[in-house]
Amino acid sequence: MKIISSQEFIMMERIIECNQQLNIEKVKHIHLYENYIQTTNKEFIIEDVLDISFKSSSTDYGILYLHTTQGLFPFHVKTDPTHFIQQFVRLKQNDI
Repeated sequence: MKIISSQEFIMMERIIECNQQLNIEKVKHIHLYENYIQTTNKEFIIEDVLDISFKSSSTDYGILYLHTTQGLFPFHVKTDPTHFIQQFVRLKQNDI
């Protein structure tokens, strides 16, 4: 199945090395397909995704929220997710 849109997000991994805590950023992707949204650890059927919102921050990160029937899932993003959100809205409007 073809990816309609993709959005990078950041996962922070904390490790202890030589008695120091290190924060390592790992870049992952959320992929929007016609029937589902796929993240690193989970897939959401489009019908189960109620909304997607974005909250910008004064730091380098914003938070992209997937509002689903299973709960709220936050993702830290560095880039503007407007295109991803617009593609999701367009897909949902065509489904209705």
